[in-house]
Amino acid sequence: MNIQTGSEKIDQLLDGGFRPKSIAQIYGESGSGKTSLALQTAIENIKNGKSSIYIASPNFSIDRFQQICGEQQLEEIASELIVFESKNIEKYKSSLKNLEVIIKKKDIGIVVLDTPTYFLRQKTDGNGYTKKEIAKSLTYLHSLSNYSEFSVIFTNQVYRDIDKDKLVPVGGKMLKDISDKIIKLLNDKNKSKKISKNNLQEVKDRYAVEAISKEIIRIYEFFIS
Repeated sequence: MNIQTGSEKIDQLLDGGFRPKSIAQIYGESGSGKTSLALQTAIENIKNGKSSIYIASPNFSIDRFQQICGEQQLEEIASELIVFESKNIEKYKSSLKNLEVIIKKKDIGIVVLDTPTYFLRQKTDGNGYTKKEIAKSLTYLHSLSNYSEFSVIFTNQVYRDIDKDKLVPVGGKMLKDISDKIIKLLNDKNKSKKISKNNLQEVKDRYAVEAISKEIIRIYEFFIS
């Protein structure tokens, strides 16, 4: 069964949610909702009867988890959310090693890696990962998912490509090639103002639109390979 995101419109574009044995990349600018979408999906997976693994680099936001989860089911959902905080590369590697043991004991529906590309920044200090090493860790997870039939999601940062004059995901083609689905989250206030509830039908199919409030509409743009 596909892992739903908690957003009906996004699930429709994903043909019911994230497929088991697949890997999806969610990228966007800071504040665009990458972590919120990934965490919301992990919570929805628990609501549907399975456990979720969440590897946060460097920190896991308890406040955000409580906001998305709500007080009513907080304790029940927290008991099935296995969280690793990877504040350095050693802890990230240790988290990955623990996964194989955990998936043999728990019925895991999804594994989320929140910003594994964080460690690319540390490479200048001699302690970080290269793009190839991050891709290798994601490929390892993908191979485990084929065995245990869970979904893999990783969130990614962006940087400005000077030659193309646009924001592109960190890791480039290497991380793109291992992603079954790539989701770009836009946080564009100008575009949001142009879209109203009265003309949502005019938005192209490649967009999922979700009203955050009466004033704000967030646009999710999908590039599905």
